[in-house]
Amino acid sequence: MIYAQFVDDISTQGGFQRLVSGVSFTQNSCGPSTPLSGRQKYSNSGKQVGELACHQDPDDGDAYLTWSSEDVKIIAQAHAPLASYGQLLSWWKTAGPLHGTAT
Repeated sequence: MIYAQFVDDISTQGGFQRLVSGVSFTQNSCGPSTPLSGRQKYSNSGKQVGELACHQDPDDGDAYLTWSSEDVKIIAQAHAPLASYGQLLSWWKTAGPLHGTAT
């Protein structure tokens, strides 16, 4: 699990882009039954606050979630064994300073 905080929105978006730059996304969501190749916006209390990406790392085989929370200017990344992806996604929905809801 990593967290990084930035000074402005542009830096936050750039940090997110760097973490996911090597991934080719084929889906527009990260759900429990979605192939691990998704990228989507998410909201908190009806307001869009960031972006979520999910993918499987080709080297270690783990499931990765990467997200930004632009209103608090953070990016974060967590990973778990592929078999635990559903639990990782459930954890993400209640983790951190914001509770995310996929939009």
